[in-house]
Amino acid sequence: MANFHGHQIPQAGRNLMAKLIATGRPLAYSSVKVGDGVLGGRLVSGLTELIGLKKSFPIFATPVRSGDGRWNVTAIFNNAGIDQDFWWREWGIFAADPDTGQEVLVAYANAGDTADYIHAWTGSDDSSYVEEQITCACVVSSELTVEAVLDKSQLFAPLEAFEAHQEEFEGHLNHKGNPHEVTPEQIGAAKTGHTHPPAEAGAAAANHTHAPADIGAAPASHTHTAAQVGASPSNHSHTAAQVGAAPASHAHAAGQITAGTLVTGVLASYGTDYGTSRLRNIRAGTGDLTPGVSALNNGEIYLVYE
Repeated sequence: MANFHGHQIPQAGRNLMAKLIATGRPLAYSSVKVGDGVLGGRLVSGLTELIGLKKSFPIFATPVRSGDGRWNVTAIFNNAGIDQDFWWREWGIFAADPDTGQEVLVAYANAGDTADYIHAWTGSDDSSYVEEQITCACVVSSELTVEAVLDKSQLFAPLEAFEAHQEEFEGHLNHKGNPHEVTPEQIGAAKTGHTHPPAEAGAAAANHTHAPADIGAAPASHTHTAAQVGASPSNHSHTAAQVGAAPASHAHAAGQITAGTLVTGVLASYGTDYGTSRLRNIRAGTGDLTPGVSALNNGEIYLVYE
């Protein structure tokens, strides 16, 4: 594990702090940078940048006082976007100059031979991904107030914190009870036990009537034409066959006729072909017929009774 003890304030950082004290403005930390630079014979007091810059990280949170004259400045280190392996040997804390808008190196440390070896990560192998929270206890004059320049679009939660939050969120999502005791009124819902009158539910009242026309029925008093009920017109005729009767001219066998008394006379068929068995009329009376005077029609029989 790299040993970054012994942070020093470069001269550029001292000059910025003196200006801020004189003008009553706060010291605003802006970034934490890491590199692989070898300090060698260089003096930290003369540095204005890292010797071998590899990556810069935004300030993770507002600095927290850790003791008299010390403030903890935190960033989240990761190796995403680093194109080749390197020895993490140096890091620096930067603050913004309110007059120039430029970053000024206000704290520096170099681990020398205790540097950590950092692998590059392209996003294809999760096992080589490195992420950790790094905090530097920076020495600050008691005459200064401290703050940080936070770019929320560049801030990322630590992986462990994100996973813990995700687990908590999923547990809350799967909770089917009502842990917050939300009432139906608070979410615009109806109470568990409630009723609606028919009108609110779009239904008819319990006691109601419909006119025949409302339900597609005919009025109570109405008529139909013969055609509407499948009947024939008022004036019409039927053949004997249509009503199951015998034709006007027809014959019956002797067995179909039952003996009895005829209420009127019986007229035989009229014809002149007496070569066959044909009977025209049967007459009866009390007077005798006079041959040659009382003539009968062909085919007639006359009976005399007392």
